[in-house]
Amino acid sequence: MSVALRLVMSKLTPLLLLSFLGCIDPADDATTDGATYTRTIVRFADDGSQTVTTEPIAAAEQQLDPRTVGTDSCGDWNATKFFDQPSYTGNELCLIGDGTAYLHSYCRSRLWPRGGCIATWSQATRSLWTGTNVTWILAVWGAPACPGGFWTGIPAYEAEATVDACVQAGDEVTLIPQ
Repeated sequence: MSVALRLVMSKLTPLLLLSFLGCIDPADDATTDGATYTRTIVRFADDGSQTVTTEPIAAAEQQLDPRTVGTDSCGDWNATKFFDQPSYTGNELCLIGDGTAYLHSYCRSRLWPRGGCIATWSQATRSLWTGTNVTWILAVWGAPACPGGFWTGIPAYEAEATVDACVQAGDEVTLIPQ
């Protein structure tokens, strides 16, 4: 076993053991006021292509700011935002423009900053803000539990601090201008 792997395992094993025994909850660290999350930004171009970038974001910065103007920012009211925790916090997926997003294509968590993806946005939404677009969410795997079948439509400028099971099961999003 390499020295680096032994070092990682020596740090990780006690935490995993404590978590397994119920002594600590890994989510506890993510909910502190000084928490930093990952924001994944997807910009849809008119030709259907996408530009994907990521950046760190502090929990305090995730609040919507009505003074922010423009349609090319995740900090304004126009972008559609998904969060992996209730109440508009946690890792964030920000969609700007009109188009279709396959949520399994976007990384939500990495083992380390430039490491491999360990969790995608598929079935990860726990709260959302729809921005200027009507948002259609496809839940292929959760469809039997959804009263509307496969698709759930959410109007523009809709805020959901805790989403229902159909939205949580979502794995594809289509943004349509209002």
